[in-house]
Amino acid sequence: MSYVFLAAAIICEVIGTLLLSLANNFTRILPVIGVMLVALASFFLFGQALQWQVLFGLVLIVIGVMLVNIYSKVT
Repeated sequence: MSYVFLAAAIICEVIGTLLLSLANNFTRILPVIGVMLVALASFFLFGQALQWQVLFGLVLIVIGVMLVNIYSKVT
């Protein structure tokens, strides 16, 4: 049964990699929020520990994407 989960994970990873181009190199806020939701889901569903450094890094990513979106429209 573990091979089925492994195969499903590999397929999901390949699909995710192929769809990365739609995320516009994470310069849109929606893919970044998706990454944050996955981190929170792993905390609640699987009990994965989220240290403050991880949460701080996710917040910095969101702030960075917002700044890129704000200042890229100026030029």
